Amino acid sequence: MSKERASRRDDEVDKARTLYWFLCLRMYAGAGARPRDIQRIIAPTPAYDAHGEPIKNNKFLGYSRGEHVPSPALVRTAAKLVPRSASVLNHVIWTVLRTEGPIRKYARTWVGRLDPKIQDIVIHPSNEVGANASRHTTGMLERRFSLDSLTALTVLLRLNLEENNTELAWLYAKSVFRVLLMLGGTIPSDELLVCIFQIFVKRVFSLISFDGNRMVLENYDYVNMSWLLMMAANELEGECVDKGRQRRKKGFYPLAVLDGTHKTRLSPLFKIPLASLTTCGE
Repeated sequence: MSKERASRRDDEVDKARTLYWFLCLRMYAGAGARPRDIQRIIAPTPAYDAHGEPIKNNKFLGYSRGEHVPSPALVRTAAKLVPRSASVLNHVIWTVLRTEGPIRKYARTWVGRLDPKIQDIVIHPSNEVGANASRHTTGMLERRFSLDSLTALTVLLRLNLEENNTELAWLYAKSVFRVLLMLGGTIPSDELLVCIFQIFVKRVFSLISFDGNRMVLENYDYVNMSWLLMMAANELEGECVDKGRQRRKKGFYPLAVLDGTHKTRLSPLFKIPLASLTTCGE
């Protein structure tokens, strides 16, 4: 049995995806909604015991903490009101993050579940997953920053590691980091942000080193840095008079900050901290 199929239970990944699912419901119900308020909206009919008494449960409190994954039936019920909640919970990014070992035999199937525009960037005419590793390619994925582009970049990173293309894998790792920063500003939950970022630190960034360096992200202040990037991008957008076609793309302003083409004083703040492998004793 493959490791992808065997690793169905994964506490770290399941916590992140459940928190994301619950966040979608909370955003629908209202920022101040409590777990029991959301339960009344999503699953208002209580279950009854053998004596006909309603069963009191705190499942939604558990969901709010990422303690257990909602059942398929509840996911379907919630999706009738909040369609995005199901797509977030079942997104292929979680499968990619929980799968250990070589991924080549899964890559095409995974990418086939992404936005067609993302597929066009990373699927070769031969129907294999790959991309011309360049800033042009990563730039196209960054400008479309989303869970889908994050998935594609993570798959490309892992495929290049499998083929010992460490320089290309390093390029994709830097792009994964940038997309995470941009996505962070769109997710109003510090707990979820920390959870997602630490999974990437442990399972993605820890896999790679290049030119005698590794990324030092274990204690990186991801939450504040992602929000700082979002605020800088919003400020830049407000200052721009020209709202041309390129600038209407959602990635234009945060990328302008990251690249230092605007707000040049801020771009150094978003550089990935590195450490020498020899210094780290590795």
